Amino acid sequence: SLAAVSREYRSGIITVPSDVRSLRRVDLMLASENATGRLTGVVKDRQGTPLADIQLALDGAAEPVITDVTGRFTFPDAPLGSRMLYVRAIGYQPIGQLVEVRADANEPLEIPFDRIVQIEGVTVTEKANVRLDRAEFELRKRAGFGRVIDSTALARFPNLRAAMQQTPGIIVTQRQGRASTEFDIFGRVGCRAFVYLDGTVTNLDEVNAIPLENLAAVEVFTNVAFAPARYQPLGDNCAVILFWTRFGLRP
Repeated sequence: SLAAVSREYRSGIITVPSDVRSLRRVDLMLASENATGRLTGVVKDRQGTPLADIQLALDGAAEPVITDVTGRFTFPDAPLGSRMLYVRAIGYQPIGQLVEVRADANEPLEIPFDRIVQIEGVTVTEKANVRLDRAEFELRKRAGFGRVIDSTALARFPNLRAAMQQTPGIIVTQRQGRASTEFDIFGRVGCRAFVYLDGTVTNLDEVNAIPLENLAAVEVFTNVAFAPARYQPLGDNCAVILFWTRFGLRP
């Protein structure tokens, strides 16, 4: 991922997919931070049929939008510049697309969206706990989509709340009427963060009860679009926090 920033202008955070090419050119358009425009378009399947109830999230936009019965969508106050547009729906392959939002009239986008191929005779079951392979964890850490607090960094703090408060991009508050070490986590726009423990969705009551020495790492994604696909809840655009215990993160 990359972004361009100057004293007055900036682009969004752009995801560059990996492939076998050794060199790639990416042109970025920068704009003033608070400047907005109007971005519209339509989502269709490969046969050209408009798709309703498809969620689209635009980097820098306050809220995601949903396509109407004609497959059309509108971001009325889209931040200007190069941005990533993420398209998601249950049963479809999620996509991320680079778009340029301009102050003048933007050409409507036409986005093709494919269903996920379903294999007959395969049963998928959910496990109570998912052990994350260390190699996968290190790959995400190097990719830099989120901020990682490993066990070495955690050991420098007296408690987990103190460690989380030093993480930019999220808001950590003490729980009223509870112990000083107990906390809540919110995204930058005030929404409550999604929390996972060893790969399973949970709440902060369970996280607050874990001794600091039992945690192996914490992954913080300030926007759901940057989290791994399996941890991207539909219908929201808030932060995602992954807590891994020493059991959940394999050596």
